[in-house]
Amino acid sequence: HRLQEMTFRLGFDLLLRSELGHHQYCPIPSLKKSQLAEGFLAFCYWAAAQKGIALPEVDWPAYERKGEQRFWQMERIGLVQQAFRRMIELWLVLDKALYLQEQGYEVQIEQFCARKVTPRNILVH
Repeated sequence: HRLQEMTFRLGFDLLLRSELGHHQYCPIPSLKKSQLAEGFLAFCYWAAAQKGIALPEVDWPAYERKGEQRFWQMERIGLVQQAFRRMIELWLVLDKALYLQEQGYEVQIEQFCARKVTPRNILVH
């Protein structure tokens, strides 16, 4: 369901940007997963009704395809972020510790459990 829902949401966003000149993402409320079975066109009309937007007639399958392409692009970006997640977290912890030291605090950093338990396993005290 995630692929389909994200494809629909992203396709709807692209439609709003291209056809109606929207410049920001338009958040759409949660929907029943069963609504996804009604298809992209029904989703777009439902989402537009939720936001009080009138939709023009467009090439619906094209926007659905573009939504799926955008989904896979986001997935690839997410994979790159995964590779740097721990390094960024460590950098933020060290930055916070340095700030506290500069403010006159004595600071210790330690790992309080295995990363398998939780990736947020660093304690600054």
